[in-house]
Amino acid sequence: MTPRTLLSAAVCGLVVLGCAYPWPRVAADRECVSDQCEVKVTVLPGTTGPCIPDVDVGRVIVDPGKSNPNAGKVIFWEFASGTTNAQFPADGIVFAADSGFQCVRQGQGERFMCNNARSSGPWKYSVNVVSNGARCEELDPYVVNP
Repeated sequence: MTPRTLLSAAVCGLVVLGCAYPWPRVAADRECVSDQCEVKVTVLPGTTGPCIPDVDVGRVIVDPGKSNPNAGKVIFWEFASGTTNAQFPADGIVFAADSGFQCVRQGQGERFMCNNARSSGPWKYSVNVVSNGARCEELDPYVVNP
């Protein structure tokens, strides 16, 4: 096999592998203009671990028009319909300590609620999920406060 053919085969293999990987779909934004907002969480099969959490929105943008001072004061994360055998552990949703978010697990881990002090800035947070008894890989989307 010539070096050129070998290189072409390697590139094709990487492309196919990239397409087969269940990448989380966190590219979308959602504007949060009401007092309470929701983020739906699903669980995908993992490749480097048992599973990967996925959210229906990559960035929650709180009150982009700055018209509702109570917008996004409470944000809920809950599992999407059809997501089974998954729960949030005690550290299900984690923001940096200086973010102004105070989060608490609800029930047996089927939902997480965070109070948002609306400290200005983009705030990266971690989504942690346990599915079928195994801890999934961590996912890191954002909440953006004006």
